[in-house]
Amino acid sequence: MATTTPTTKQTHQILGAAIIEILNGDLSDETIAAVDAIKRDEAPEILRDFVGFIHGMGTTPQMRPHAVTFLLRELRGICDELVEEREKNPAPISYD
Repeated sequence: MATTTPTTKQTHQILGAAIIEILNGDLSDETIAAVDAIKRDEAPEILRDFVGFIHGMGTTPQMRPHAVTFLLRELRGICDELVEEREKNPAPISYD
């Protein structure tokens, strides 16, 4: 069965669902399969490694908690990087 590459909007929806599931402590087989359909180089640049980790993720129930913890750490690193960048280059405040 041939798979199709998700559109940009679908990619964002899939990654959003994956992040929500991970923040809730799990990642479903369905979401892993959906992320697998995303080409790593078509994901937002800051999430490409994150997508790559999910591509390589095993789906065995015994390993899932360890993988989710690893992905939480990866998300934390992404957030730290974004905060650091914002602190270096704060956006101007507009009251318009």
